[in-house]
Amino acid sequence: MNFLIKTKLKEILKENLITDFNVSVSLFNISKNIEYQILKKNEIIHNIIEYVENKYYVVLQGKFSILSLEEKLQDFKFEEFFKYLTEFKTKNQDYIISYIQKINENYSVFDFFNPEKYKEYFFIKKLRSLIINKKNGFYFTALFKEFNKTEEEYTHYIDLKEIEKLDPSNSRGPIEQNNTIINISYIRYLKQLEKLEFFKAEIFSSFLNEAEIEFLEKSNFDEKFLFRVYKVNTPKSFTSYDFIEQIDFVLEDSKNIGLCVCNEEAHLAVIKKDIYQEHILSEKSRVKMKNIQYIYDLLFGKFLNKQIFEKKYFDHFKYEELNKGEILFKENQNLEYIYLIVEGNLDLFVKKNILSVNDDLMNFINLHEEFQSNIILNIN
Repeated sequence: MNFLIKTKLKEILKENLITDFNVSVSLFNISKNIEYQILKKNEIIHNIIEYVENKYYVVLQGKFSILSLEEKLQDFKFEEFFKYLTEFKTKNQDYIISYIQKINENYSVFDFFNPEKYKEYFFIKKLRSLIINKKNGFYFTALFKEFNKTEEEYTHYIDLKEIEKLDPSNSRGPIEQNNTIINISYIRYLKQLEKLEFFKAEIFSSFLNEAEIEFLEKSNFDEKFLFRVYKVNTPKSFTSYDFIEQIDFVLEDSKNIGLCVCNEEAHLAVIKKDIYQEHILSEKSRVKMKNIQYIYDLLFGKFLNKQIFEKKYFDHFKYEELNKGEILFKENQNLEYIYLIVEGNLDLFVKKNILSVNDDLMNFINLHEEFQSNIILNIN
């Protein structure tokens, strides 16, 4: 029960049950009916509203977050789109990739959960373009750096000196000189490149299937296409001793998808709403009946039916609890209420001589003889 005292559940009960004693009784009864649940790290709860329906949760240990997925349209080159997917893959957020896959049926040919394999395709295509256009070493160095290729891998892919030998004219390209001979040499150069393993179509089949290769080869990889994607927000996170109810899982925009994601293993105490309500209402009812009986016996018992008192007059009485040292009212302050001491003691301090104090006390006590047993005064 101790962990419940550290949560806002105690404050909620306090609003309903007023006294610490009644709150403790209710907490004790609720704690006897608690269930426990463990969520593993990276575990996902997809239908969060249904998950918390008719239940309350207390985080005993760990942390989890609410994610809001906001759908939007965005233009991507294919390379950019696979980089976008790779970001989620790096964060172990396959659950987000699964949602992206569902809303991009036009691109179902691709493996959304393995976006890294397409990186090699775009590297080879760019490398081929540099070779065909006879770019110098600077461009090759920049490309290898962009794709995090090592110097050792450089020679695995290409030997520039050997490729230069394929061009008998050693020209810089077909449009540097408007000369038929130069153009013929360049065409021969391209024909020679096609014979290299690096330029054969089969090179992609080692990591892509036929459908993927066909789709990509028919597309211009520098062109942008329209994709459906998600903007991911984290509106709320919960940690140890947080008390969670259904309202905490409601998103500002109901169109967004809500997910519950465990950032680390989380231990939860589960309280069924009907158990919670039952013990609040039962304790509240018990406290109410006790107060009805007290006030009725003190003031109304001799001249009023109890049911009539409860129905017509009891709701006019307000229960308040004062802590030690708090002031109920000050001298010369106009009072709109009478106060009945249900439990505890009050000290009365006044700035008067002893004779006038005695007269005031006698007048007050004589209002009702039975008050004498319920008022304790300490006069200093």
